[in-house]
Amino acid sequence: MVYKYHQFIREELGPEDSSYWYDDQNPALAKRIRNIRRGKPIIPYTLEIECNSYWGNFEREFVAYSIGVLDDVQHGRHSEEELEMFWQEVFKTTPPTFEEALVHYAPLRDYLLETFQDVDDWSQLTFYRIDWNAMHKEGREVLCIQLAKPFGKYWEDIIIPRMKDFFTKKIYEWMRDDTELISIKLYNRAGNLIKEY
Repeated sequence: MVYKYHQFIREELGPEDSSYWYDDQNPALAKRIRNIRRGKPIIPYTLEIECNSYWGNFEREFVAYSIGVLDDVQHGRHSEEELEMFWQEVFKTTPPTFEEALVHYAPLRDYLLETFQDVDDWSQLTFYRIDWNAMHKEGREVLCIQLAKPFGKYWEDIIIPRMKDFFTKKIYEWMRDDTELISIKLYNRAGNLIKEY
């Protein structure tokens, strides 16, 4: 499965007939491939996290600590300490590989919506981004987590408190002392506020 997926990426999305890529009956892999082929898919829900600092300094650490997974380019290469903290504190185990998480980890498999987008000077699949267009009047950036559907209560009760703890406990050691969380808000695709945490 993993080989076929990476071969698919190397061949720049493969042939138009996608039947070969569904041979392993892996719905998580099929979902990723559909998202790549869509180009700019509809994002049904967005979790917007606003703070009073520049997100580019610690967005991967924040996502790793609060959700326990990164995209397949960053996972296992960056923010290892924060990933370890999540998996040890929540499940008393070590972090899975990205490929294992793709199949077995419900937030990545069922909730997080990956899209193919520009990241710095390259493009990749990812479910989080710093949204320059959503900057508030004060000039603060917003970190967006793309969701196919809102987190269920079980995952919400794990992830949202950890998002708050990242700031109150100053998890990232290089974070400025005055860095604070401003808000966590869930919006639907029409831009309507669904929930504020």
